[in-house]
Amino acid sequence: MTDERLPVLIGGGQITNRFRELDDVVEPVVLMTEALRRAATDASATGGLLAAMELIVVVAGAWPYPDPGAIIAERVRGSDAATALTHPGGDAPLTALSTLAEAITRGALDVGAIVGGESIYGRHKLRRAGRKLLSTRTRHAPATRLGTGLDMTDPVADERGLDRPPNVYPLFESALRAHRGESHDACRDRIGVLWEGFNRVAVANEYAWTRSPMSAHAIITPTADNRMVAWPYTKAMNSNWFVDQGAAVIICSMAAARRFGVAPEHMVFMHSAARGRAPNRVVERHHLHDSPSIRETGRAALRLADVGVDDVALLDLYSCFPSVVEITMSELGIAHSRQLTLTGGLTFAGGPLSNYVTHSLAAMIDAVRATGERALIHGNGGYATKQAFGVFGAQPPTEGFRLADVQPVIDRYPTRVFDPHHAGAAVVEASTVLYDNDEPVRAIITAITPDGTRALGGSTDPAVMVELVTEPSENRRVRFTTPTHVEIGPPGLVPETR
Repeated sequence: MTDERLPVLIGGGQITNRFRELDDVVEPVVLMTEALRRAATDASATGGLLAAMELIVVVAGAWPYPDPGAIIAERVRGSDAATALTHPGGDAPLTALSTLAEAITRGALDVGAIVGGESIYGRHKLRRAGRKLLSTRTRHAPATRLGTGLDMTDPVADERGLDRPPNVYPLFESALRAHRGESHDACRDRIGVLWEGFNRVAVANEYAWTRSPMSAHAIITPTADNRMVAWPYTKAMNSNWFVDQGAAVIICSMAAARRFGVAPEHMVFMHSAARGRAPNRVVERHHLHDSPSIRETGRAALRLADVGVDDVALLDLYSCFPSVVEITMSELGIAHSRQLTLTGGLTFAGGPLSNYVTHSLAAMIDAVRATGERALIHGNGGYATKQAFGVFGAQPPTEGFRLADVQPVIDRYPTRVFDPHHAGAAVVEASTVLYDNDEPVRAIITAITPDGTRALGGSTDPAVMVELVTEPSENRRVRFTTPTHVEIGPPGLVPETR
């Protein structure tokens, strides 16, 4: 392959609409269009870049447009570009970008863009005022879907509390704490320091939604403005999707970049990418404290770029909740002393549903240009289910762009049988307590049975919930009096698992 077919990022654009008046709320497609225009301006091209756009991929979002890319194409170039729409998932922007990079490499595409935007906060504010966010109406047919979808529904697990990310990721945290042998206080102190580092980056990021400084103590301490959501996570440790933000990146061939007069110092090369996914059902993961899918996709992306993680100076680890960051650090051997985000993360910079990584990609372009260093970007979808990693740099890759789907490797890892009907003895694997209006309302417990299967239940007993947030529950003997109700006994030993 000649360097003419190298995929290169030439522009990134972001917009954060911190409106003061409700009349200043704009619909998502306006934010998307402006973000793409900013990305084109950022490319410093000689002209005609948007008119040459061949494919606009829009990241799936919470809006009614059947084909938002077609609306954007009409507004930025006045004619029809091919369009596509991703499936939902935090991995979607990076997965789509690697698909475009592969198409560029084989000569099937010359210029394309990834675009996304949300107006969730503005829509919420308008609704509370009795108003409605008006959306552009079109007669476009539904856009072609790019990539593969993710079914996050599981009737049994959903009914027992695993029906949303704020309930699931704290269970990963519990399992991590048990694996580390930590107390509740030591765990909360550690993740408070971790999230303080993300907040520090957000404070300096002009596009971050929340730029108010927060100390580690403030992050972990429940207050009226920082309620407990699910133990041990306060609101300040949850992804914040109540934002009005848009972002876009433009990718093209080296030949197109030269044709449009993009300066070499403005080019950021995509060196490698890797994809993979964990078992869809969380209850079938072998362990909750690790992630073979993160391990194999992250390591493959680094290997294909011929670098180690310590050779990559710039990191943006997906950060919907602390546990996924901690697992990624552990799986890839990333030191705790490193800066782990380029934006400030999904709590502080903003987590616009599936589009966060488009913001991290735009921030990465600026960071690579400014430093000349390599970058590793991580996208995570579902319940730490779908994974995407990409390595980028200021210099062209010596082997060209390389893409791997590591699913066959991931599929060789062991899984665990879920027993939805278990009644009897078990040992706690992980637990969390859900809160409503500052009151604990429900405990969720996963446990390992004597034959190595996983059981899932909980309790609404106030004494049990207080005990779970006071003393570590992992390795405690429990009894499932029914398949959904758990009674806790004294500390015990974890039965042998298989």
